[in-house]
Amino acid sequence: MRLTKFMDEQTESQTEPTESEAAEKPFLLQHLIIHGVLASVLLMGGWLVPAQYNILHPKVLHQAGVQTQTFKEFCEKTEDADTQTLLNLARLRIESTKLDDDSLPHPEFTSALRDLMDPQARFHEKSRLLAHGGASSNLVEMIPQAPEYGTALILIAKLQAEGKATPAIYESLLEHDKRKYSKKADQDFHLGKMKQILHTLLILGNRLSYPQLAELTADIPDPHTLLQLAKIAKHQTMVPAFSLFDTDPKTIGYLTQAELEGRTAIGEDRLFKIYSDQNQTGISKGTITRDEWVHIGHVPLEYTDFPTTYAACVWSGQPDAVANYLMTHGRRGDRDLQKAINEGRGALVEMLETQLPVSGLNTPALGTVASFCYKHPRWALAVKYLMLGLGCFVLMRAWSGFFVVTSSDRDLLRAYRMRRRAMAFAMFLTLTAISEPVLFTPAYASEYQLPINLPEAVSDSTQTLEPTETMLAASSSTGTVLSIIFIVIFAAIQAFVYFACVSKIKSVMNDAGDAKLKLRLLENEDNLFDMGLYVGIAGTALMLAILIIFDELNVSVSAAYASNIFGILCVAVVKIVHVRSARQQLIIESRETPTETQTV
Repeated sequence: MRLTKFMDEQTESQTEPTESEAAEKPFLLQHLIIHGVLASVLLMGGWLVPAQYNILHPKVLHQAGVQTQTFKEFCEKTEDADTQTLLNLARLRIESTKLDDDSLPHPEFTSALRDLMDPQARFHEKSRLLAHGGASSNLVEMIPQAPEYGTALILIAKLQAEGKATPAIYESLLEHDKRKYSKKADQDFHLGKMKQILHTLLILGNRLSYPQLAELTADIPDPHTLLQLAKIAKHQTMVPAFSLFDTDPKTIGYLTQAELEGRTAIGEDRLFKIYSDQNQTGISKGTITRDEWVHIGHVPLEYTDFPTTYAACVWSGQPDAVANYLMTHGRRGDRDLQKAINEGRGALVEMLETQLPVSGLNTPALGTVASFCYKHPRWALAVKYLMLGLGCFVLMRAWSGFFVVTSSDRDLLRAYRMRRRAMAFAMFLTLTAISEPVLFTPAYASEYQLPINLPEAVSDSTQTLEPTETMLAASSSTGTVLSIIFIVIFAAIQAFVYFACVSKIKSVMNDAGDAKLKLRLLENEDNLFDMGLYVGIAGTALMLAILIIFDELNVSVSAAYASNIFGILCVAVVKIVHVRSARQQLIIESRETPTETQTV
């Protein structure tokens, strides 16, 4: 009986947990839940803060346009009929994401140059401007110096007489007439500058009616802005090169007979309808010659982005900011301008003041948070990074706090803390990089920076012009920042591996047992000590795959090899400095320990 009772007590002591163990498990579970929930709130909150580096979040753009004038209200208040028609055309293209050719309006404008093509009308206009006196008559008197730009001089003189041309523009034209040049090269240079300005007026005057042109030039501050807008207008309305079109059915994307006749459009159906009938040269129906293609001039405005550019210039009153924005961001800037115009005048002004693109990462956000990010963008960005950093730190505490780590060795505990911090830092960098779309958005040179056939103002006839760069030259700044982030992430991961290996070595050294047993345990951990090399090779392979698949990110190949280099350094330090020293110490201890002999 006593033996049975003793065995029952032993069984109960083995199956039932002690009071300290029973109290410890709920505490650890509660610790995990509290820290896990807090980490989730911090990480999710930081992710949803609509603040991003060097880019405008759509929610911030929307907040900037709240309670400001809408584009529709501005269109309705415009008095001139031609200008209102062009603005409404821009509004239709912005509000409708996909339009068929049949649903697009086809407004007919009389260009500002067409009224001056008639010799009699041009003569009466010249006489009126000469009688007006002042800068207008001076501009007309300059026609003999550049007779090929006589129409443009009359046009700018008319704008100046009506107060629709800023002083900087016509003063730059009169500058050539006021100075006395000692060298012919200097005279040719300033004459070239004058012709350049006049040529830009021809480009804009050929696409806009006189009221539309007057509304635009009234806010243009300097000739440089006028030149930029003319380049943008020509790029946006330029007829594609004739050689790009092919009617061979074997060619991908060939021009079909229906497209030539305008029955199904390639975007400019009216360009082809005028040639659908047999012409005087005997060309069969539905064909276009190169000369006829050149005669088309430019694409009708309803098929282009130029109405959006015009609306942004007129509505904001900052055509210089619009020109700089498009020169910086190119065709993508057209889409961003449409988004800003659709949100309201405040959003358009905010975009032009910051000159930042719109983010494609449209995460949800509360109105109050978006308002704070709009009013205090730097503080909002700091709060976002702080929440992500604290979230990563709390998450690592939740993970490591669930497992009890007890050790009397301070170095072991210090290595454990450093390992946890390295992993939290790597996680923070990864989340930060993912939350910043500007890092993964390839930065290209603006298409509008490509030169067009404008007169060049070169003071030295022997000076060679720089060759035209490629249309989409990748910017290296974004790729450099992204490469640095990847390198730091790989370094943080290798730091985690290093402290894990050091912790394991110290754990083996502090365990109970003789020196020979510890030597065998260290030999058994050789694969762990090589983990840095395995992780480094994996990181290099992953980065090389990213470089091949996402080559537009322009990430340096050094970021890929950095992972392998860090792995080699980590393994070398662990094995040469720590493992070798530990084994040497154990070998010496094993030799000093007397061997046990058995007597028979």
